[in-house]
Amino acid sequence: MRVNALKSIGVQLQKINLLKLIDDLERDQIFADAEVMEDEERKAICREAVAACMETMLEHLSNFREERPDATYEEWIMKLHPDNADDKRRNNVGLIDHRFYVEESDHRIIW
Repeated sequence: MRVNALKSIGVQLQKINLLKLIDDLERDQIFADAEVMEDEERKAICREAVAACMETMLEHLSNFREERPDATYEEWIMKLHPDNADDKRRNNVGLIDHRFYVEESDHRIIW
């Protein structure tokens, strides 16, 4: 009788442990789902910010080209990003930060 009682208690404890494990896994999944949602929200915010920046640059370039149709790329960048211009140079070489010359630069693509 004692052996059966001990086995019964052991089975009950296993069920309790299994139920706790299931609860823990479900809770962890809820947290993981929330993290995925937050990550997706952050990505959406980033996409919106990039789109807004691109729109601002396009609008600036359009206005700049209307005012100065013969202007150079370097002149536009100096107007758009004066903090990235080197006013000490007299020719166009090195007037702007070298990163604006990267082929995949959004600025170059827009220009």
